[in-house]
Amino acid sequence: MRGTDRLDEAGKKKILVFACFTIAIFLCWKWQLVFLDGCRGKLYTDIPDHIMWAGQGDYGLWVPMIRVLFRWGRPIGQVLLATCMTVNNLLSLFLLAILLRYLFPKLDRWSCFLAAELSALVGPWLIPGYQMGLYLDAYNGNCYHNLTLLFGRTLIPASLVFFLRCWENRGERLKLWDWLGLAASLLINTGFKPSFAFAFLPAVAVMLVWDVIRSRGKNFKNDFLIGCAVLPTGIMCIWQYLMLFTDDLGVTSALIPTETGELVKDEEAGIALHFVWGADLVFLLVMYLRSLLLPLYTLALQTKKEESRSRIRIIIAIEAVALLEANLLVETGFRASHGNFDWGSLAMYPTVFAVAIGLLLRMLQDADWEKREDRARCIIGLTLLAGHLAVGIFHIFYFGAGGSYCFFGFGI
Repeated sequence: MRGTDRLDEAGKKKILVFACFTIAIFLCWKWQLVFLDGCRGKLYTDIPDHIMWAGQGDYGLWVPMIRVLFRWGRPIGQVLLATCMTVNNLLSLFLLAILLRYLFPKLDRWSCFLAAELSALVGPWLIPGYQMGLYLDAYNGNCYHNLTLLFGRTLIPASLVFFLRCWENRGERLKLWDWLGLAASLLINTGFKPSFAFAFLPAVAVMLVWDVIRSRGKNFKNDFLIGCAVLPTGIMCIWQYLMLFTDDLGVTSALIPTETGELVKDEEAGIALHFVWGADLVFLLVMYLRSLLLPLYTLALQTKKEESRSRIRIIIAIEAVALLEANLLVETGFRASHGNFDWGSLAMYPTVFAVAIGLLLRMLQDADWEKREDRARCIIGLTLLAGHLAVGIFHIFYFGAGGSYCFFGFGI
């Protein structure tokens, strides 16, 4: 029996490894095609705009990257940029798998990688006749059109691991490499897009202040050092804000780059509060519910059973801050329709779903299949995941075939 059990385990591992490689090949194939068409302007994306703005003196790490990739001309540059975007997405899967391994030590590496891959495929459930949006009017961070988001979210899992390690060692001696890893990964993320930092920094600030109060200053030194690790990112966020909304710090400030190469000033650009009430609030709540069915389900049922539940709750708290900002803050002027405060939560989307799928795998791992309650719990979780995957797979094929991310329903 023991030999048979070992054989079964070996067979299951082979199937798991095969599934991981197959999904990785599929994702890289679709990503390369979609990104290449996006670079060539065959799909409705903002990639051509970023290529154009890179020559306008705009800020961000994506600017020198595009300039280097396009040194050999547009056709070669388009292929290189699409390949770079594909490799970037693949790297994000490995980093997500490392985060999951850190959160769920009872899951093997291949299960963690599978969860990371599936998080790159999921989409929102659809409600016929009411909400059929795949991207707009939906909560879906698996986008293929926004270049800065794709690069600005890659190192989020690394930032979370480094922060959690620093946070858990705040009562002792911080490890230098964790501190440096947090500072560097967060700064690079913000260099591409500051959206994650807008949610991460306030959440961390509250945690550090509360810890100083709770410990009566006992952890002040390490709390201060953790604050110093994120300080460069905060300074970069302020600099980026000034670049966008003031006139005296750069040629791109409060200016709209046009297709003709002219820079048009917009006096209306700024940030304002936004409140949602009545039917719009109901619509919003339903949108998040249908988009986060699996995370809400597994977080509610499985988190409390995990040894790393405090880590998971910190990640969810950061996501909650991002969602709160997305629904309370808006930009005005020419940036009003950009939805830039949504990007923080959308950047967290693959991480949240990867954690949710990891929790589902742990639920399956711990289940006693002879108990009706355990069977029902697992079947419901698998059904919710299947629904997310069905819509997400349709989304990547639809978008890759020339469909717009501004897709509102199957009737179009």
